[in-house]
Amino acid sequence: MKNRPNIFDYATKELSQDAVVCWLLKCCHSDNDIYKNIGYDFVRFILGDECVSEKNIELEKNSPHAQYYHMDVYANIRVGEEIVPVIFEDKTDTFLHGSQETRYTEMVNGWKNDKKWTKELFDNDRLKWSENTRYVFFKTGYVFDWQRKEIERFKTELNAKVKIIYIDDILKFTAVHKDKDFLLADYHEYLLRKKSGLADSTEDRYNRYFRKIFGDNKSFLYNHQQWAARNIGEIEDQSKKSENKISYSIRTGRYKNGYAVVFQQYRNEKTLIGSCEEKKRLTERRYVITESAREMCKQIAQRLGVEINIEHNDKNRMPSQNNIFKLVIDKDNEDMVCSIFKEFIKEFNKAAKEKYNDKYIIC
Repeated sequence: MKNRPNIFDYATKELSQDAVVCWLLKCCHSDNDIYKNIGYDFVRFILGDECVSEKNIELEKNSPHAQYYHMDVYANIRVGEEIVPVIFEDKTDTFLHGSQETRYTEMVNGWKNDKKWTKELFDNDRLKWSENTRYVFFKTGYVFDWQRKEIERFKTELNAKVKIIYIDDILKFTAVHKDKDFLLADYHEYLLRKKSGLADSTEDRYNRYFRKIFGDNKSFLYNHQQWAARNIGEIEDQSKKSENKISYSIRTGRYKNGYAVVFQQYRNEKTLIGSCEEKKRLTERRYVITESAREMCKQIAQRLGVEINIEHNDKNRMPSQNNIFKLVIDKDNEDMVCSIFKEFIKEFNKAAKEKYNDKYIIC
């Protein structure tokens, strides 16, 4: 059929990406030269060495391993006389969490000291473990500025040789091999379409807003329900229990047919700690602080000569979440709105510090 259905229109999650990595590695075991060459080229690609000859590449007979000790994909590869352990961390639209890169690398490096991990990997008892474990970070979704900064940091700090694969990198590889197999042709087509959607995407838009408000490489929370937020300050409760703190944040998200930047107060009421009486006191105090924050915002807006609409009706909101005001943002007023919030944050943090002293912590 002329327009062949593409499995990757449906296989869009990280597990599907894991499967592609496993498929590419598994090609090394094929007795078909076309697939074997695809596998060898993929090994050269992840090693960053196009000069490694085929005789010096061998995939351990049981590799690749999917979801292996919580690693997305793991493989042992003989390169010359060394066994190179390779960890793959696959991401589509999410990012690293829980120090994944450090935990997995330390675990694999520990295996090198245990003889049971070297037995029967290859039919060669002269092989030695490579000193350099390979950590491959493979992300095909949008990469925020702050994520690039984190990646550059762990590239220098991780006890492994790091290979970063972004969407442009894997597209260069699939472009060479896409005519050799339908699966690679479909994957290449899917990645091209995905890449075109990243330009001026919601992610790109929020990255731009936060860069203009907070400066380059400042981290923020991004949610794939299409909102993003960064805390600017926190009020610690008198009980000194961090779970009871009140947070102030700048949040951006969809608003009607466009976007808005919102100044917000938040407390996770579901995790309040204390007796029933204490919880009641904390909840009541929250509303008092909210009203105080609204008044501070009014005064700051007047000093800045900015017209804002203070919100009092929080219908259809979580009990713990209060929008104080928002400014609608579009391509014509983007710089102005971001500039207003940049200046507003400075003034609000200054006023809150004066009011709450050491109870207010600037983030």
